[in-house]
Amino acid sequence: MPEALPKPYNYLFRKGGRRAGSGLLFRIFAWQEGAAIITPKATGQPIEIPVTRLFVERLDKRSPVRYYDISSRQVQAQLFGYLQSHTFIGRTFAVDAHGFKPSKQFSLRVMPESLGGIA
Repeated sequence: MPEALPKPYNYLFRKGGRRAGSGLLFRIFAWQEGAAIITPKATGQPIEIPVTRLFVERLDKRSPVRYYDISSRQVQAQLFGYLQSHTFIGRTFAVDAHGFKPSKQFSLRVMPESLGGIA
């Protein structure tokens, strides 16, 4: 397992179900792979999970947040190619949620930078 990321954690949560829709828009400047310890409510036992920390600029509205921690393995897999090849530069990203827990699914939307965000 990768080295633990420094706290504080800032997980990117998206509401699912009927309120699901477009996720926040952001541009990635840098990223870091690591791990975090979480305690699921179902078991009450701490476990270590892989986390990708994205250093971002929000494009849909101003925000003091400088990074988001992504724990969704599906979104991490979708991001992997962009991060490894540095092709995240010049693109706008959004994370969407679909459905309800425990089967909620997340997806990544990728757009050319000229199509996303505020001017």
